[in-house]
Amino acid sequence: MSEIFNHKNIDKNFEELYSDFEKKVTAPFSFAEKNKKDILEKISKLMHHFKAAYFDVKTKFQYVVRDDEKPYTSHVVWVLEIFMENFSGLEDNFEEKEFKTEEEVEKWLKLLEKEIDNYVAALYHDTIEDTDVTFEWLEESTCSENAFCVLLLSKEPIINFIEDKKEIKVIKKLKKRWILNKKGEKSDKLKKWKVKLNDEDKELLEKYEKIRKNYKKIRNKKYFEHFSSLENFREYAREIAKNNNMYFSEEKLETIIRRAILIKVCDRVHNLWNFEAWSKKRIRKKLEETKGLLNLAKEFDERAYKLLNGKIYEVEKNLEEEETKKRADKALKKPL
Repeated sequence: MSEIFNHKNIDKNFEELYSDFEKKVTAPFSFAEKNKKDILEKISKLMHHFKAAYFDVKTKFQYVVRDDEKPYTSHVVWVLEIFMENFSGLEDNFEEKEFKTEEEVEKWLKLLEKEIDNYVAALYHDTIEDTDVTFEWLEESTCSENAFCVLLLSKEPIINFIEDKKEIKVIKKLKKRWILNKKGEKSDKLKKWKVKLNDEDKELLEKYEKIRKNYKKIRNKKYFEHFSSLENFREYAREIAKNNNMYFSEEKLETIIRRAILIKVCDRVHNLWNFEAWSKKRIRKKLEETKGLLNLAKEFDERAYKLLNGKIYEVEKNLEEEETKKRADKALKKPL
């Protein structure tokens, strides 16, 4: 596998999603020819924002690979597709719609902007947690609402949980050498600049991996507690907004919360699609984490609950069938 992964198939998948959506949103504008050009220009600007987000994310993840050895970008495109198929804010027969007045058009353009913001956030959803991208950079590149949405979906950096002075010293040394980024996670620059590690660096990195493993459980437990109920997640969103000096109206905050929860559901659904690449222990751990989201999904959106619960049932059924087959094979091998 090359160091920069081949994205041709992923690009093709995204282009298909993008093209189908573009045709759908431009189809109804056959009325009032004098206004049509202006409307299509407005749509084009929104669509450009959507496409730019994909190419931006592709650049950020170009050196990152998933457990199944596929480029990480494949995951974000799948999350986008699951979102578009299950939680679109546009009507199924939208392309047959006809607008009669400018007011109807303006109202719809606001809806389209919100819809594209959903898709952009879905594409960016892992950037703060898994790359060198910062909240500030994302806020500047997209918008404060989407940057905040991605922040809500991101686990805290491991470094925030470390108090031991020796462990902190290891982190500081690795950050000074550019091996870890400012967030205390492995830097994208390691592969980008083809950094060769000396023996001391390797030893420090081994210590870091042990430190990270020790604190990962604590971090994950805290993270999933926020998703245990709708009220917990609302409180968490308000706390994060306050800590980052961000102020949203209640309506805007609810829109962001909705976006974050639905993206999390899509993220988990795709993660469970790829369970073949995991050990049985990890599959069961992921299932338990995902079951913890069911209460929130049920409170929030029946479609989200059905989608998530259906995927959990499917994975559990596959595991059960696999175990039954193993037992049967074992019984056949026993001497008579």
